[in-house]
Amino acid sequence: MSLTLFRREARAHWVLALVFAAVVNPYGSMIVSMFDPKLGESLAMMAESMPQIFAAFNMTDPGATLTEFLANYLYGFLFIVLPMVAILILAAGLVAGHVNKGSMAYLLASPHTRAGIVWTQAAVLFSFTLLLCAWAFGLCTAAAQLMFPGELDLEHFALLNVGLLGLHVFFGGLAFLCSC
Repeated sequence: MSLTLFRREARAHWVLALVFAAVVNPYGSMIVSMFDPKLGESLAMMAESMPQIFAAFNMTDPGATLTEFLANYLYGFLFIVLPMVAILILAAGLVAGHVNKGSMAYLLASPHTRAGIVWTQAAVLFSFTLLLCAWAFGLCTAAAQLMFPGELDLEHFALLNVGLLGLHVFFGGLAFLCSC
């Protein structure tokens, strides 16, 4: 693994992480602030009037607790799609981007092996994915503790985020494999 290449790729893609944070912050805090156990009744009435739209976004069951509400409304669609787009952009650029620009020849001429270069790029992708999922977890946890102290079941919410990380590692790995 090349630490120099890792640092260079991390510096090159930090803007993508900031864009993700700028997009996720309003969604995460807004969905957390929408939690109200009484809101479930009005959302159920809206779901009955527009069942196809609510089903398309996996929003048919509002849930009784804050953790269920976030799992259904935030983690059911938004926190799957938004990070996936960022991960796919990064995965496509880590190997195929160097090939397209012609800089892969310079990387291969370095004293590092091909496997070392690819493992370094994979480590960048994994670190980026871990950062995105940790940001989503931290944002929602902080917003929930500020707005609804004690309502969030942290154990189950952390487990939900571990599942999200696993899903995004799979998506990123698949995209990285195609990029290679």
